[in-house]
Amino acid sequence: MANRVHRRSRRTRWLWLSFALPVIAMASSLTRNVRQPETSPSIDALEWVIVRRDDLDTTLLAGGDVHPTREASVTCQVEDITDSDGTLILGVIGNGTLVK
Repeated sequence: MANRVHRRSRRTRWLWLSFALPVIAMASSLTRNVRQPETSPSIDALEWVIVRRDDLDTTLLAGGDVHPTREASVTCQVEDITDSDGTLILGVIGNGTLVK
């Protein structure tokens, strides 16, 4: 009976040893790969600049159509008289021309 207990304890030791060695090796490799924090530069080495608050002018460049905020349409209906050959149009004002 003492022989059985002695065999089990050897097996248990080998089992623990086969489990502990890979865990120790993995922990050792992980601690090697961890970066040490870099030391921060001293305050004297930093560049200092005096700033002030100001408005920021921006420009936006975008594609698309531009529409006015105020727009007036000038239209005229032409009445066709049945006895005549049609209506004579004297002229057409170009698009965007200022009118009174």
